Amino acid sequence: MTLMHELFLTALPYLYSSIATIAVAGYLPQIYRLAKSRGSSEDLSLVTWWIWLSTWLISLSYGAFIMKDWRFCMIALVNIAGHIAVIGLGTYNCYFRVKTKPSPDSISAADHLHKS
Repeated sequence: MTLMHELFLTALPYLYSSIATIAVAGYLPQIYRLAKSRGSSEDLSLVTWWIWLSTWLISLSYGAFIMKDWRFCMIALVNIAGHIAVIGLGTYNCYFRVKTKPSPDSISAADHLHKS
């Protein structure tokens, strides 16, 4: 085994753990924009964010019960927290911050599915 290979294998767990920091850096601009928004955030697809949240919940369960990998679970928890923040702020903006209902032209296909 070469020295570079050994250094890489030694550094890999720390690099892997840094994914949580990178994820936070990715969520912060979206969370900031939603928190500062004065509109209804109609362009935010809450259905998509719910789907992504469900994938992270399944991933967390897999990491905890099958892989038993605490680093993976921490990364999953950070992503779950980011998704919950975006969903919460998006929901607040869409349904509570703006008192008027969205116009029929702005209702997404997903909203039509829920009405039928």
